Parts: sequence; C-alpha cells; structure tokens
Amino acid sequence: MDDMLYPDPEDIEFSRSAYAKLYYSGEAAGVNPIRWERVRNDIRIEDVVFELTKKNTQAISCPFHGRDSRPSFYVYRRTNDCWCFGCPPRQQYYDAVRFTSKLFNFSRVKALIWLEQKFELPPIEDVLSEKEDDTVSLSFEDLREPFLQKATQDIITTKDPELAMEYLRLYFESEHDKAAIPLASVLGKEVVSKLAIHKGFHG
Repeated sequence: MDDMLYPDPEDIEFSRSAYAKLYYSGEAAGVNPIRWERVRNDIRIEDVVFELTKKNTQAISCPFHGRDSRPSFYVYRRTNDCWCFGCPPRQQYYDAVRFTSKLFNFSRVKALIWLEQKFELPPIEDVLSEKEDDTVSLSFEDLREPFLQKATQDIITTKDPELAMEYLRLYFESEHDKAAIPLASVLGKEVVSKLAIHKGFHG
C-alpha cells in the first residue's frame, strides 16, 4: 500500500482541532457545545458515509470533487473522521457534521439536527446566550450544586476526559467571576426556569 495515501495521524488530529473551532462561531452560536461533541463521539463516521452513499469501504470515490481515477476519500475509523486527497486544500477534512452539511448543502446546525434525529440521539438543552442574562435571576451559588451534579453524571456516563476538562473550565471561570450564565448554559433553560421558580423568582 502506498504510504502517501495516508496522512500522518498527527496531521489529521491537527486538522480536526482546526476545523472544530468553526463549530463554535457564527451560525453555531447558542448551540450547546456538548451536542457537537456527542455527535462526533457517539455517531460512527462509517455509518454516516454508508447511510448517505451506500458505500461501506475504507476508500471511496469522493462525492464532492467529481470522478476519481482511484478512490481518494478515506474513512478513518480510529479517529472517526475522513480525509479526501482530491478535494481543494483546507476542504479535505470531514467529520459527521461537515460531511452531512456539505452533501446536503445544509448549515452546520441543520446537519447537526439531521444527525441527531437520524441516529435517534436524545435531546439536549441549548445554551443560554448573554442576551438572556437579565432573565437569569439565579446566582452562581444557586446554580453551583445542580451544575456539579449534571457535570458529574455526564462525565461518569461518557468517560470523556475532554468533556471533564470543559466542565472544570466552565466551573472555575464562573466561580472566579461569580457568573451564572456559563453554568446556566449547561443546565439549559428548562432546568434554570424550574430552579428559579423553586427559589421564588419569576424572571
């Protein structure tokens, strides 16, 4: 097998990190970051590719840049992503969201929703935005315990060290600033509203 067909795994990891940053900007703002991570971690890329192309091999002709004289689109099961050697530079990396988005000409958010529905993932509350700050009557102290309970449960369930680090970062940054919004964004509107009612606030 020609080694040049396969990029260095470190290069793929680097590209994954670079592209992941796109999911937290622009049209994706306000979407709970845990939803993006769950789709990338819980849905296998080979299942998505098969569902959308009916091809179930490691290397296929790319569905995006036209006919290949030899397969140029590779599915990497270990890293749960894809790489196309025929697509233009900076457009070669694909995960489940990016693949679905490009194939259907969907926004990233619409692709995320399509994948969640197609693979029957349970709903997760979205993020409260800074614009909603005046509707959050609860303080950091009010939200500390439910946040820690949710974080602990999610970490135990997923066993995901990156998720654990994200929860820790949100918690300690919020504790430092005594800010309720980051904790509220993870707990979700419904939980925050119930806590507010329980505390006697009505926003």
